Amino acid sequence: MTMAIGIYENQAAAIEAVQQLEGEGFRAENLKVMAKNHESSGRIESETDVHVDELNDLTETRADRNGGDILPDSPAAAGWAAGYPLAAGIGFGTYNGTGYPAGILALTALRDGDEMKGALEALGLGDKAAEVCRDAISEGSIVVVAEAEGDAGDDSARKAGAEEVFRRTGAAQII
Repeated sequence: MTMAIGIYENQAAAIEAVQQLEGEGFRAENLKVMAKNHESSGRIESETDVHVDELNDLTETRADRNGGDILPDSPAAAGWAAGYPLAAGIGFGTYNGTGYPAGILALTALRDGDEMKGALEALGLGDKAAEVCRDAISEGSIVVVAEAEGDAGDDSARKAGAEEVFRRTGAAQII
């Protein structure tokens, strides 16, 4: 199966893309829409028949299922270095004038990014596409994925058709 991905900066453009994709013969089960949270997705679900995966919810669900822990000796633990070393393996930083152990903030940010990427990969995106989409969604963009089904030649034509819809509807980026 082949997929085309369009990244949109607002809900109106994403809705237009979904509607045009359906007009081109894509069924709701062949479309995925991903946004950061309900504020970024509510209108899309109410104006289309496509479910929106909210990455904040998926990330939290995956973290709960995996125990939500990052081991101190994992690569993510290197985040302590972002603060001011107080002792081996411990740092201190500030956020909005409030002091925090820097490792906690860095580990949380790294975990959230890794969890979001993992959630995108679980939805079928490849490694590089998951990274690009994770970054876009983190910045508030909306991702529309069109999955092409059929034989190899048909997949390519359907992917090209989806990419044309993404161009017509003003996708900020097409993958």
